Amino acid sequence: MSVPSEPSVGIRDWLLPRILELSHTAWNSKAYAEDCGDDGAPSVWYFELRFHLYCISREDASWILNTSRLRRSEERRHGEYRTKRGVLEFL
Repeated sequence: MSVPSEPSVGIRDWLLPRILELSHTAWNSKAYAEDCGDDGAPSVWYFELRFHLYCISREDASWILNTSRLRRSEERRHGEYRTKRGVLEFL
């Protein structure tokens, strides 16, 4: 993701959708999104994208994911922690 190079694109217009994509990920943040001019549905939460954007190392991502409540649920439902496998493959 790069900063806009065209002078016709203001930094606010470039930055706001990206901020909303990372922060408006649940219906309880709808009022916040509307205050920012977004009347759409929440964005999908992608662990891979967040770890990549925040420059979190593979080792740290593994530790973070191991502390998530999602781990038990996925292992019970799918026999493996699919989210962790996908994130580590991405990183």
